[in-house]
Amino acid sequence: MYSLYDYSNMFGDEVRLAAYSKALKSVITPTSTVLDLGAGSGLYSLIACKLGAQKVYAIDPSYCIQIGKELAQTNGFADRIEWIQDDSRKVELPEKVDILFHDIRGSLPFVGENLAIISDAQNRFLKKDGHLLPQKDTLHIALAKNQSAFDKAIQPWNSCGEGLDLTPLSKRHAHMWHPCKPKPKQLVSASKIWTTLNYGKLDGSNIDNTITLNCDQDTTVHGFYLWFDAQIVPGVGYSGGPGKKRPTVYGCGFFPWITPVKMKAGDQAQIYLKASLVAEDYIWSWHTSISGSTNTSFKQSTFNSEIIGLSQLRKRAHSHTPQLNQDGTYQTAALQLMNGQRSLESISKELMAKFPRRFPKYNQTLAFVGNLSEKFSL
Repeated sequence: MYSLYDYSNMFGDEVRLAAYSKALKSVITPTSTVLDLGAGSGLYSLIACKLGAQKVYAIDPSYCIQIGKELAQTNGFADRIEWIQDDSRKVELPEKVDILFHDIRGSLPFVGENLAIISDAQNRFLKKDGHLLPQKDTLHIALAKNQSAFDKAIQPWNSCGEGLDLTPLSKRHAHMWHPCKPKPKQLVSASKIWTTLNYGKLDGSNIDNTITLNCDQDTTVHGFYLWFDAQIVPGVGYSGGPGKKRPTVYGCGFFPWITPVKMKAGDQAQIYLKASLVAEDYIWSWHTSISGSTNTSFKQSTFNSEIIGLSQLRKRAHSHTPQLNQDGTYQTAALQLMNGQRSLESISKELMAKFPRRFPKYNQTLAFVGNLSEKFSL
């Protein structure tokens, strides 16, 4: 979930702002209805109104949408924007829209369940002849020469100067990718397309592909970069790739290898890269085989960087027979009392009477019940 600070940084991303404004201008008419999916604090909803859209539905689950309401009021668009704070998959709109706009990415287009959210919104909310913006993202991959990025990725604590052996941490960090804004000279191979996300024809949320990259110089290689070029409408878009005079807020993803590798011009790195949606987030796996003057291989996955206990994994096994723990019992009791007939005050007092050790004080109990009410009640 983005914070207000994150959204404010996006407001200052002139490259993205100019591209999206130009694209919206090319499709909006005075009769247009627009869905701003993942509206956040509402920048593009405001722009759509400024360009003449007669109606905008702005959907986002975060509280930043309240800022959007204030901005709409300040700019005179409050009567044209309907703000909906919810998961779009739980929302019903009174009409289908002419334009469905989405920008729910991060440094890479794979963020939580965003692909499924986009596909659902298109199927339920967009007219058959409507416009889906952006239309596609093309992801590029290239070998990386970047000692400083590698050091920050693998051993970000190097400057602590305490002389401690933190090898176990380094091993975990080698299985994480990191946002990065590299310079062109830090690419040591030609880039190739890893995949293209055509948002109008999404087929599931998992992507994998194997790409072979040829090193173009004698050098030390530290991993690879992955970035996307966005096509919002034909002829209008932007790139998060290296070497842009005005980089976007996103940049690239840097995927380190476990150790740097000395490669010669013509050496090959075969990279199998996979993005798998697990629960509500992506697990990235990258398997690398290097051949030529040196032969080595790595198998890495963000799963190996997760701090997960064996007891947690056991509870996810298909054969596990779950039984509620104490916290589950308390939450179940509170939720069962939310039957549309009791106030939060009444529910709180009933919980205090039933579980006095867990709920000894009214204010703490009310906060507990209020959190559940906010998440689960109508």
